[in-house]
Amino acid sequence: MQSKFLQWILVGLTFLLISGCATSMDTKQLIAKHQILDLISQYSYNWDSKNPDGLAEIFTEDAAWEWLPPGAQKPGVVHKPRKKFRDWAADRFNTSLADRQTRHYQTNTVFLELGNDGPAREQ
Repeated sequence: MQSKFLQWILVGLTFLLISGCATSMDTKQLIAKHQILDLISQYSYNWDSKNPDGLAEIFTEDAAWEWLPPGAQKPGVVHKPRKKFRDWAADRFNTSLADRQTRHYQTNTVFLELGNDGPAREQ
C-alpha cells in the first residue's frame, strides 16, 4: 500500500537522481528514513484503532516488545514472541482500554546515524 506522500517522495527522488543532485546513498537514506517513519505511523494507527493483528504484523516473528515504567531500570512488561504481544494487545483493547480512545502523535523524529545498509542507530 503506497500513500500519496510516498508517491510524491519517489517522484522527488527520481527528479533529484535525474538532475544529478543526489547520489544513490542519499536516495537509500531517504527511503530508509521514510520506511522507519512509516512504521512509527503504522504502530500509532493500529494501536489507536485497537487493531491487534495489524499491530502485531509490524513486528518480526521473534520480536520482543518491552515497556519500562517511568524511572525503571529494567522493563516492567516484556512480550515475546509476536503472538504473545498480539494476544496481550487484544486483551488490553477489550479490557482496560475498552472505554478509551487513544491518540498517538509522533513529530520531529531525529535520525542521529544511518548506516550504509539502512538504519544503524536511532537515539
